[in-house]
Amino acid sequence: MAETFKHLAQDNMVHTGVASAQELYEAPAGTTTIIGHIRLANNSSGSRTARLTHGGIRGSGDTGKEFVILPDLTIESGGWAEFTGSIILDAGDKLYGLASDDSVSISYNIYGLEVT
Repeated sequence: MAETFKHLAQDNMVHTGVASAQELYEAPAGTTTIIGHIRLANNSSGSRTARLTHGGIRGSGDTGKEFVILPDLTIESGGWAEFTGSIILDAGDKLYGLASDDSVSISYNIYGLEVT
């Protein structure tokens, strides 16, 4: 069994509408991932809202499967929000993000451990 600490993902959250959140990370086949830290940063000149979930986004056909990690939270201009803890993703499980608006205003970084 190999354990690899990694910078799992980074990009900008894209606002695609309430019913279609962006997939931020998917645990690879044959891998269990333990996410230990997520950082969201607001790069815009105004406040923005973001949400992180595991399992789906309410309103997208995944109703009842959504497990909220960070609820809708407002991040001020130049500010950030962080999650530190443990989120276990089995192979194929996904972490989703939803930004309020402005297609590239919130950047994200996800760090954790992949176990194969």
